[in-house]
Amino acid sequence: FYKWLKQRHPKLAERVASDLHAQSASLPGEKWNNFLHARGQSGGCAIIPRAKSGLEIVGLSRNHPAQQINLREEFYLALNSPIQGWASAFQCYAGAWYPLPLSGDALLAPVKAGIVSLPQTPDGEGIDYLSEPQDIGAHEFAVFILSGREVLGDYSALALERRICALDLDALAAKLEKSAQRIFRLFFNVVAH
Repeated sequence: FYKWLKQRHPKLAERVASDLHAQSASLPGEKWNNFLHARGQSGGCAIIPRAKSGLEIVGLSRNHPAQQINLREEFYLALNSPIQGWASAFQCYAGAWYPLPLSGDALLAPVKAGIVSLPQTPDGEGIDYLSEPQDIGAHEFAVFILSGREVLGDYSALALERRICALDLDALAAKLEKSAQRIFRLFFNVVAH
């Protein structure tokens, strides 16, 4: 096909070849992975197990981040937001990324500058705990602090509990690259107890 196109429409063939080369220069999902690697930071965010006494744990300085969570153990994320804005989060398990709801079923939650607990109850007044019911092994969270909510507002490819395809992750990286104020990455293991 290319040979035919080059003979009959050389300028178009040159443009197509250039576009194909640009697209093949990176594999699907590579932009997302490179973006997280370049901009993500491991400090300033922790996984906090739910307090056994019924009292909630407050603050990052008094707690040690959990490197391991038991299957079905409840926990939340505590982070130090540099700005008042919005948080969005994603979870990776077995190489697949999924949206992580941060306020009810919403993919965005308002955050204030300083220590913030996520996910929040829909009214923003309390913690809505997370737990892993079935998947044992390595997990990762990526939490983005955004200055505005419009970044993800119309991004229809994100559906709760549905894997995000690699091309959508790359498109998401392009959007977030311009607007993410801070990116937290957390790596942890879920174990059977």
